[in-house]
Amino acid sequence: SDVIDEFSLNNVCETALGVKLNDIDGESEYRAAIHNFGTIQAKRTCNPLMYYRIIFYLFGQYSESKRYIEIIHNFSGKIISKKREEFLKDKGRNIDKENSEIKTRYAMLDTLLYEEAQGLIDHQAICEEVDTFMFEGFDTTSTCLKLVLLNLGQYPDVQERCHQEIASLTDFENLTVFDFNNLEYLGCVVKETLRMHPSVPFIGRQCTKETVLNGLILPTNTQISIHIYDIMRDSKHFPEPSVFKPERFLPENTRNMHPFAFVPFSAGLRNCIGQKFAMLEIKAALVAIIRTYRVLPVTRMKDLVLEYGITLRTKQKLFVKLKPRIN
Repeated sequence: SDVIDEFSLNNVCETALGVKLNDIDGESEYRAAIHNFGTIQAKRTCNPLMYYRIIFYLFGQYSESKRYIEIIHNFSGKIISKKREEFLKDKGRNIDKENSEIKTRYAMLDTLLYEEAQGLIDHQAICEEVDTFMFEGFDTTSTCLKLVLLNLGQYPDVQERCHQEIASLTDFENLTVFDFNNLEYLGCVVKETLRMHPSVPFIGRQCTKETVLNGLILPTNTQISIHIYDIMRDSKHFPEPSVFKPERFLPENTRNMHPFAFVPFSAGLRNCIGQKFAMLEIKAALVAIIRTYRVLPVTRMKDLVLEYGITLRTKQKLFVKLKPRIN
């Protein structure tokens, strides 16, 4: 579990923010703060009295929540400061959208700092974007990747089919988005894992106008909790919902699927803007692992004890064994 958590955080830092985790202190404290803050917010969601700020302040875990938020902000602040130093040292290589000769790969944070230099965004807005990207992109991806590995260990036939598909790739040093998108069965395995164990088990929405749902009147501004976990285990759309079947998501089996039956990234106008990035990140990690190692089971899916939270969690740490493949 810890290895995947560290990898996921380092990956989002390096790919999206352009900063290596080794250069920043406080990584383990940050991960713990994310976990603890999420636990507090999940408990608050389940207690309508805590919706009122004054009650949460007086009787809830306000002080703890505030302390975790400070840790989260401080860590992201260190990342921004580190990147800003590099940016200022290298002004001659600013993003020049009109200069086609510059081929340097820029991270999202480079773009934000460039926009700040142009007066199009301020420091506070950059902090908010970085916090959002890290908070949403670290824990969710880590959870999914761990559970996919557990499934691969538990279903060797599924793992072997994934390995054969990956082996069909030729130039492993220069894989493209097109190559990853062509890993059809591996994508099915990831999707089936997300269907059974969505990284975000529920989402909140607010009625923008009065709505009638199954005869129940929902007034304007009603807060709604949508249980994604239950939606994707509905036997009406997924027969034998408790059985792991990646084939459900092969093209020929999804043509008639309801557009809102599979919603691990939510749906509609407020769906997850990072879903393509997340799928690419997960596939890239799995290609590297499956190509080199055989995944063997340690923790069994049937032994998982799920824990309620903003993101799906397990009470126990998760383990698999990696055995080097012999060519």
